[in-house]
Amino acid sequence: LEASQGQEGLQYFNTHNNIGLIILDYQMPIMNGKAFMENIQRYKLSRNIPVIVLSAETKDIEIKDGDIVLQKPV
Repeated sequence: LEASQGQEGLQYFNTHNNIGLIILDYQMPIMNGKAFMENIQRYKLSRNIPVIVLSAETKDIEIKDGDIVLQKPV
């Protein structure tokens, strides 16, 4: 699945139960990566889904154990 912005990604997350990995641009339009991650962390299921965060600025990004932050360009 591919979403062009955070709100669309959240809709996919809420309607598909077979997501095994999330690759996320931290500076998405409409709903940024921080808001997206805060939303999905409300669901117990999301704790088992690894997240790879892509961002030009990585120093203030908070992630859970097992997640990865990659600085752009990758």
